[in-house]
Amino acid sequence: MNLTPLLRKLAPLLALAAVATPTQAFAWKHTYQVWCDAEDMPLQYYVSDYVEDSVTEGYPNTAIQNAYDEWTTDAPCASVSGEYAGVGQNIAWRNDGKINFSFDDPGDDNAAGVLAATLTYPLNGGRTCFIRDGSTYFSATDSDIVYNDNVDWATEEQIANTTCSGESSLQGVSVHEIGHMFGMGHSCDQGDACTSTVLRDATMYWIGGPCDSAQSTLNEDDIEGITRLYGPSAAITCNNEIDPEDPATIAFGSVPFDLRCSVVSDNRAEIDEAATSWNWGDGNSSTGLDVEHEYTVAGNYTLQAEVHGTNATCGEWSNTARKIGYVRACDVPQPEFTYSHVNGLSYQMLNETNVSVYGCIYDIEWDIFEPGGTEPVARLKAWEPEYTFDQEGEYRVVLNIGGPAGTGAAELTMDVRNSRGEGYGCSTAGFGAGAFGLVGIALLVRRRR
Repeated sequence: MNLTPLLRKLAPLLALAAVATPTQAFAWKHTYQVWCDAEDMPLQYYVSDYVEDSVTEGYPNTAIQNAYDEWTTDAPCASVSGEYAGVGQNIAWRNDGKINFSFDDPGDDNAAGVLAATLTYPLNGGRTCFIRDGSTYFSATDSDIVYNDNVDWATEEQIANTTCSGESSLQGVSVHEIGHMFGMGHSCDQGDACTSTVLRDATMYWIGGPCDSAQSTLNEDDIEGITRLYGPSAAITCNNEIDPEDPATIAFGSVPFDLRCSVVSDNRAEIDEAATSWNWGDGNSSTGLDVEHEYTVAGNYTLQAEVHGTNATCGEWSNTARKIGYVRACDVPQPEFTYSHVNGLSYQMLNETNVSVYGCIYDIEWDIFEPGGTEPVARLKAWEPEYTFDQEGEYRVVLNIGGPAGTGAAELTMDVRNSRGEGYGCSTAGFGAGAFGLVGIALLVRRRR
């Protein structure tokens, strides 16, 4: 977006700018700032009595209310609305708890090409409304829209009658900016390869052309995005969640283990149970509102449930609830290692344990025994330590690796010689040998090939 340094500092601000054509397609996006409570609606807003010279006096009130009504009418499942509350001030953005529309841009903060901009408070987080698909949505407390006073504006009637001569649609820009106020991001941003006509035709597309009223109406992408925020929705909860409100919470088990999950929703009675499909992430699926699945292969899995319902007010709706990387299925670690001779009595341990399943290793310990010894002469806590022996001889080395599913061990005998050159040996694996106490160390490891 073409924004001044001031606007670039305001992360939640989203502008409708008239610049180049985007280049990449994404689905609808959110700003993660929403109006949490039912009593927030309708949003009470104020409109300044100052208007830019090209705007007919009194028309801003009509255009803005029509813009709110567009979201209310075209997305009936979303339950969003706005209501005029009186005359506002000719100011730029201000966190005063009032939603203000103004046509004066005293600091010229709207750069050339930026038709209008929306700033929603609080700027950095705030009260958590809900967590969905692993993302936290925060409570909005104020939002202001400032139109560029260097832009000429047209009415919908002028555009329809072809008496528009390069002006921008005040109502279309208002629909777009109010979408930002409700928490909608751009369907495509500047620089995205936006190949989808659905996304390019959306009200929330990042650019609007002169004498074009296309952004005055919503399309299916806009409707799906706003309904996801304010309409019927569903989430999934599973039996071993520690804190369902924490996006970092995972479902853990040692394979094989059972996971029982349910669809939770204020609209659960509307959901078609037979049409509710679950994807467990391991190639298996189920149907129903309350389901159970057994994980038999270690791995990290994303869990997803797609629900379909019928609402008495707004008709059919659907929702996909997803927990990314939510399931961690662990097996007992199976250590493997080799070694290489560095120089003299120094040797490098080379750990080749499979670590393809993230989070299934908690701790590691290397125990080094002299021939016939029952107590280790050294204990090392590193993934691939280099160790210098005291003297030549045969030593037994045991690698213990522990995780939530248990402890595995591997060992080999090293023929240590004080010489130049390299020696090499391979381990034999086992389970439980040389077990140790876990200390909860998170390891950053690599797998040699």
